[in-house]
Amino acid sequence: MPVKESTVQEQNQVISEGGVERQSGTSIRPLSLIILTHPQPSLSPPHAHVPTLVHLAALQSDPKSKPLESARLVALPTSNDARFASALHIPRVGAIGIFEGAPGAKALEDYVRRHVGLTECAWMDEAIVPEWRGLNVQQA
Repeated sequence: MPVKESTVQEQNQVISEGGVERQSGTSIRPLSLIILTHPQPSLSPPHAHVPTLVHLAALQSDPKSKPLESARLVALPTSNDARFASALHIPRVGAIGIFEGAPGAKALEDYVRRHVGLTECAWMDEAIVPEWRGLNVQQA
């Protein structure tokens, strides 16, 4: 299925609607999958922030809004780096992001959603709850 390519001029065109200006062609497209070629991203300093960001991206600021389908984080062995790079004809691949509804990615999205769970970040869920937890000072 061909995808319409927009020119830079079309993307930078500013549209005025009721006194509010917005850029056309700049709609937010959520990621469906994030594939990392590192088996444990939370233990790797360059990748440690990725699980937290994936979890935060799925949180809703407005509970009345339609819930987002959270992106799935797929962590693969480092040996897959060379295979991805070869398939993409580039020297090295550390991460791949796939947009929701990307052409040709439907089967992969469905497979990953069935077999890979949501990224959880328990400390972040606990930190954003507006609840007083008291003070517990311990002396050594």
